[in-house]
Amino acid sequence: MGAASDLEEEIRACLEAEFPGDEISLEDQSAAHYGHAGAMEHGGKHFALKLVSSKFTGLSRVKRHQVIYKVLEMQFASKSIHALKLNLLTVEEDRQTS
Repeated sequence: MGAASDLEEEIRACLEAEFPGDEISLEDQSAAHYGHAGAMEHGGKHFALKLVSSKFTGLSRVKRHQVIYKVLEMQFASKSIHALKLNLLTVEEDRQTS
């Protein structure tokens, strides 16, 4: 298993620990950024996350992002994650968009 896969599993484990039972969709989009200054040759670093959780109820978009940044604080600090596209929804918001 390559480093990008290990990183993806690490990110997923952190999110699942904080959001047990919630909908988590994590996609490694690094291939689309090949050659970009932050891209690693073996993948990783660029991810898209969709997370649906009742924990986001009453939180602004900025606060929701801050929650995720805190959960993944070590991965950001170590520069393992270069970019993370976030789609963070409450259960009700997800129902409305589906």
